[in-house]
Amino acid sequence: MSRRLCVALAAIGLCAVSAGPTVAATHPPLVCNPASVQHLGAPAPGAQASYPAAGAGSVVLQRIDSGTLQVASVNPNGGWTDQVTTGSGSKDKVKFLNAAAGQVTRFAAGLNKKGSQIHIRVTECHH
Repeated sequence: MSRRLCVALAAIGLCAVSAGPTVAATHPPLVCNPASVQHLGAPAPGAQASYPAAGAGSVVLQRIDSGTLQVASVNPNGGWTDQVTTGSGSKDKVKFLNAAAGQVTRFAAGLNKKGSQIHIRVTECHH
């Protein structure tokens, strides 16, 4: 098939265009333990509190108003790095990575509808 015809057909999805060889993953898929869930009294608006993320570190959250939390800081333990995936809103999320050990810890926090409790969920995963 001519290149010009294949390009035209690829544009409408009738011809496959390969970008080159595919590289296989070099590690097994993640296996996650059941999440650890805590329901705690929520900090007052304007206040900050620190919450542990299992062995990966901790997250300091600030309560902005009745329904909003903000990640004030993240404190990874040695060997861990952090990635704030959602830093402000009704639910905040932080991912901790330990590449050498093949571990990932996911931290999520949110306020209940009344704003009286903060729900913390920590999930530890490994390869």
